Amino acid sequence: MIDKVLSAEEYHNSILKKEANVCQYISLLAEKHERDLRDRHGKDLFFDPNGADRIIDFFSEIRHYKGALAGQRLHLSDFQKYGFWMLFGWMETKSQLRRYRTVYKEIARKNGKTTEAAGLGLFMLKFDKEAGAQVYTVATKEDQARLCFNDASKLVLTNKFLRDNLRVYAKSIYDEKTFSFMKPLGSDSDTQDGLDPSCAIIDEFHAHPNDNMINVIESGMGSRKQALMYIITTAGFNKAACYDFRDVAIDILNGKKEDDTILPLIFTIDEKDDWTNPDCWIKANPNMDRSINLDFLKKRYVKAINEGGSKEIDFKTKNLDVWTDAAVTWITDATWMRNTRGMKQSDLDGLRCYGGLDLASGIDLNAFALYFPDHKAFIVTAWIPQKKLDNNTDNIDYLKWVQQGWVKVTPGDTIEMDLVYHDIGEIIANYDFRSLAYDRYLATHGILQNLKNDGVQCHEMGQGFVSISTPAKEFEKLATGAEFEHFENPLLRWSMGNCELRFDPAGNIKPDRSSKKKKIDPTVACIFALAEEMTFREDDSLGLDFW
Repeated sequence: MIDKVLSAEEYHNSILKKEANVCQYISLLAEKHERDLRDRHGKDLFFDPNGADRIIDFFSEIRHYKGALAGQRLHLSDFQKYGFWMLFGWMETKSQLRRYRTVYKEIARKNGKTTEAAGLGLFMLKFDKEAGAQVYTVATKEDQARLCFNDASKLVLTNKFLRDNLRVYAKSIYDEKTFSFMKPLGSDSDTQDGLDPSCAIIDEFHAHPNDNMINVIESGMGSRKQALMYIITTAGFNKAACYDFRDVAIDILNGKKEDDTILPLIFTIDEKDDWTNPDCWIKANPNMDRSINLDFLKKRYVKAINEGGSKEIDFKTKNLDVWTDAAVTWITDATWMRNTRGMKQSDLDGLRCYGGLDLASGIDLNAFALYFPDHKAFIVTAWIPQKKLDNNTDNIDYLKWVQQGWVKVTPGDTIEMDLVYHDIGEIIANYDFRSLAYDRYLATHGILQNLKNDGVQCHEMGQGFVSISTPAKEFEKLATGAEFEHFENPLLRWSMGNCELRFDPAGNIKPDRSSKKKKIDPTVACIFALAEEMTFREDDSLGLDFW
């Protein structure tokens, strides 16, 4: 494939001629480059088309150290050359320094961004003519920052000149001749004081909850004449600091804002694209058939289509570089209704089970679920107060479910919790009941104290992302595999239909509802019950701890 790689200028011309299959943002960048050549070249700015030759040549001298290409020279792809062509080609006329001081590069996973950033870091360390250069790989955690740093360490060892002139240590790459170094830096690193960065590589910016680390780096760059901030990221689940920066970058491309120091390189599919069409995937994966191949993406796509939910969102976000913090339908009704195989609830009498209790307000739906791991079956009981039944504003036929036995009614305006406690006692008496999980928000609830007094093991569990993500993913896995038995419980089916999925920046998930009328308590109770069983699973190697 190397002989098919275009030069940066050829790639640029292919974008202008609409021959390259790129997204609107790369097209806008090419158009902006042409406008700047026409209006500003030779005035306040100038462009040197050979400005990136040194770094492109540098990459051709280092070698791959893993995978099928191990030992071969690390030739840059056309889109990678293009980014460096822009970065090192544009200069300020008066100062003779680089125009761009911040690069925002957003691209799907497996397109070589970390290795590229590692190589850039080494170039800035050794060949940017910066005495006492300080290059940092930056992430939310030092362990994450070390991924790029470790790549750089391996690249040093593939090149004799670098190997002879740089010293590689556990947490630094050091140049004794120029007193320059490269180090990993995370928000949890021992110190962030005294930084004087000449180059900072911000890894996976989407995972940063805020821009604190960027602020720390920027505040230390004041003494450097052309310090470089190189941001690399994939799209994320949380539209926080990174997405705000992305908005600014896009406004620059669209001419809504002006900032000569920011170079936006955004590789994603376009909004109008049909994400199920493989023809558009190359827009987010310009390194197709080099570091990533179409077969791999198609396999990921099949899982996204078949399993939906988090698999679909993960494919769109990580493989097509599509941002989302919007909730999406978690498990489709068609998928959920495959989870039944004609069992009767009486088939579970006397069997081992675990409970999950989700007690909402006293005027709303409350739910208790039992999970039977030997049959992967759920029995769900719910309660509502009589007033809820009489003044039903949810447009849900609760009465029908009451008549069918899926929902119990307690007298009065609010749920009579003593009756719920009594019902739970009667329910668990029919089985080999082990323990239950409940929302820690209700830790002081009288029902729980009564159950504990009766000798029932009760354990707190949170509904935050970190607490509920693992059992929720297990729940999704079993549901999409049609492994559950839910006895065609219409209340649970309705609850599942109300469940949308949300993500945090780290990719943790939790079920959510789009409105107060869309109850998900029965589903949450089931996840709690599954979490309880996972925690006390008889196979200790699978045991987890969610509280």
